[in-house]
Amino acid sequence: LVATLSRGGALALVVGAAILIGLIGVTPTARAMYPVLAGLVVSGPAVLLIASNDATISPVWAWPAIVVGIAITALLNSLPLKTLPSNTVPSNTVLPGTRRLGTRRRRDEWVFVFALGLAAVSVAAVIAVDSSRGSDGGTLVDRLTPSDRFRAGEWGAAWSVFESAPLLGVGPGQAEYRFDVDGESFVAQFAHQEYLEVAAEQGLVGLISLLSLIAATFVALARSWRQTRDPHVAGVLAGVVAFMVHSGLDFLWHIPLLPVVIAAVVATALPRGVTSGGEKPGPVTSPVR
Repeated sequence: LVATLSRGGALALVVGAAILIGLIGVTPTARAMYPVLAGLVVSGPAVLLIASNDATISPVWAWPAIVVGIAITALLNSLPLKTLPSNTVPSNTVLPGTRRLGTRRRRDEWVFVFALGLAAVSVAAVIAVDSSRGSDGGTLVDRLTPSDRFRAGEWGAAWSVFESAPLLGVGPGQAEYRFDVDGESFVAQFAHQEYLEVAAEQGLVGLISLLSLIAATFVALARSWRQTRDPHVAGVLAGVVAFMVHSGLDFLWHIPLLPVVIAAVVATALPRGVTSGGEKPGPVTSPVR
């Protein structure tokens, strides 16, 4: 997200985080996010310095900071956890080597706020320096604006293609998205809006089939969440929603690895059903911090 400065990715991140907070609460979400934010403090500014079109710094210099940021995140995520069946540990129990949950939660929240604030200050400082170069469409400040004439042109062109063959579309890979910006003509390969592109190339038949598959996925994940209340399932559900939101603003499905990863992650959150021995799955375990 920092490297591409994707506005769709930023919106998807906010939506996903909001859903995760709604499902499991602020404290568990903060506990999961602060290792990433701590790594972002180091790696984020380095990536931003080479992200604009006017950047004069070699990308090679960003790699050490990226490696250090990943190492920080991995280190914080590797802190040992104790796992016990959730129904065997009373909420007020203090196990050997652990602290009371209230103390840990307050500490997590403060660490989260500190990491978020430090990351925001670091990013703001880099953007402020970059904006001093002037605005010619290539600075980081330009990427913060929600409007994009090229995207609007692509979406309008895709809608026109859809209108020409609304039932079956023009065929996969057969659409040409022609549009004008400031009197200059352009032809785009992608519509930068996956749902609209499916409608243009495969018509209502393809779009309805796609939306049915997405709806079935959400129903299965929601059922799994109701049955287990497993934070992992909540994270997958939030991640899938974020991916679908981002897909409405970019061409994510044209990168085959991304849908494959999403499908694999979804599979890890679906109910296991009955084991080969005819027994029901064991109780869901939760970490004791």
